[in-house]
Amino acid sequence: MSPLPFRYLRWRRILAFMTVLVLSSILSSITALSLISFYKGVSAYMGEEKCITVLYDTKSRTPFTGLIPAFLADKAIMMKEVSACSPEVITPCIVKGKPVFLRGVLLEEFLKISAISIIDGQMLNAGDINSVIIGRRASERIGVEAGDKILVIGVLSPVCFELRVKGIFKSDGPLEDEIIAPLHIGQWLRGTGYNYVTIIRVKGGCINFQETILKPIAEETAKPDRPEKRDSSGGKLSEHVAAQWTAIRFRAEDIGIRETEEFMRDYMERYGVTRESILILSIATIIFSGATILLAAETLISQHSDEIGVLRSIGASRKLLKRDIIFKLFPVFLTATVLGITAAIALLDIVLERGMLQVLFHNIQLQVDVFALILIASAILAVIIVGVWRSIR
Repeated sequence: MSPLPFRYLRWRRILAFMTVLVLSSILSSITALSLISFYKGVSAYMGEEKCITVLYDTKSRTPFTGLIPAFLADKAIMMKEVSACSPEVITPCIVKGKPVFLRGVLLEEFLKISAISIIDGQMLNAGDINSVIIGRRASERIGVEAGDKILVIGVLSPVCFELRVKGIFKSDGPLEDEIIAPLHIGQWLRGTGYNYVTIIRVKGGCINFQETILKPIAEETAKPDRPEKRDSSGGKLSEHVAAQWTAIRFRAEDIGIRETEEFMRDYMERYGVTRESILILSIATIIFSGATILLAAETLISQHSDEIGVLRSIGASRKLLKRDIIFKLFPVFLTATVLGITAAIALLDIVLERGMLQVLFHNIQLQVDVFALILIASAILAVIIVGVWRSIR
């Protein structure tokens, strides 16, 4: 129950204050949620499931331009801790004048790590050498359907192919913005031979690949004897490979090993996109919104100076008035914050669903962080309390 039974706060003035709260919460929520969605979306690009490790080229400036020996996949899959090993070539292409990433994979191993489901057409199989499947969002953006033939033009090499879209698939992550093709197609469009891939994703327990695989193999391939093409029965992946892989010489320190989220975070941090920078930008927005709310709270109190003066003349203390005003404004704060956050989520959902915010031709998916929203609401409430406390002197 309110400490004072008097209705001395006028509704029209409260409505103006509430409008400021709604707009401030929208601004803070949109900034925080869009940054969080970007950071989490990019971090989860290689997969969100735990115990998935990525082998990659440490000299590459982006996750899509590195090259590592493909035969390492055969070595990794032979370890008892490994349940799946997916060598992949990720390359940018042009389809119908629009950019899109194509991912060449060994489909059987790829599906053990990434969950996708066909919503139109059919899934690829081992006999499909000139067919692809395309993600739902990519198909809508490019304008293709299952059964269509598309001309895929390589960006990193002067190569183009006419391929048949065998099916449209959906997934929970960024894969919906890509084309999935047999591994050899990705290698041709990337402009590399059969012996190289962009990354190798490995699913299994926590394994020290650096010591158990990379260093021994690097020492073996560094011997003066010229490495010979390995026997086709030498690895578990051999039956899926269009051409036999050769043991390529490499340096163990040139192959990076990270869990999927750490792998993408490393690249983001190279260009200054860190948790700290996102936090600083979010705090700056909250400070700007807080200054506006503080001014609005002080203005609201000054507009009721006559009513407050009357209450003071009949014995109400400043402390009692402060508590009473905060008590009466709490429902206003709660309503305004809920409206602002809801509006921000709805607006961001529309913007992101329409593909208006992309990173490397991949749509950013909305990530609702409850902790961040609670933090924003708490900051707004704290500013209101400070504004009321300062105004009644």
